Amino acid sequence: MMSFGNDKTLLIHLSTDQVYEGVKSFYKEEDETLPVKMYGKSKVAAEKFITEKCSNYAILRSSIIYGP
Repeated sequence: MMSFGNDKTLLIHLSTDQVYEGVKSFYKEEDETLPVKMYGKSKVAAEKFITEKCSNYAILRSSIIYGP
């Protein structure tokens, strides 16, 4: 398996709730990702890459990335 970084480095990826379909109010991290827009699809692709290539990571899915 190809590795990205080393085991001592923690990669923190800021993702979004846009990875979900958006029909529920609250999602669990185990829920299936079904992005509707390209932004969510790109975040799912990044998450997949990280989980496959990194051994020490945290993926944070926020519902509020920016705004007032």
